[in-house]
Amino acid sequence: MIGVYQFIWGLVGSLALEIVDINEVFQVQQITIPERYKRVGYWIVRLCLAFMGGVLAVASNTQTPYSALAIGAAAPLVIRALPYVRNDREGPQPKSTQVGASKERRTQRKNADIHEMPAAGVE
Repeated sequence: MIGVYQFIWGLVGSLALEIVDINEVFQVQQITIPERYKRVGYWIVRLCLAFMGGVLAVASNTQTPYSALAIGAAAPLVIRALPYVRNDREGPQPKSTQVGASKERRTQRKNADIHEMPAAGVE
């Protein structure tokens, strides 16, 4: 799928969430428009978030409109999770690793931790 189409489907997926929220407002007897919909700042931020949904759909290089739509809809969750994503290939480091600690010292700590652990089933 071409990047422009990926972007558009991602943008539409993100805006679909807002359409669902607005629909819920109109499903009650007494319609009360939430204050956020009356603020220009809200719509600016919401359009920026929809734009990011399109960017994420392009960045994921998805090949189907449905997956681009889903990525756009998931954009708020993906963006919130970005600070927690690790990009290293080594995996998580042991807790005993400290800046400046030598490899030998870390090994000694690891071995000491293993020897201090109680045997299974023994209290």
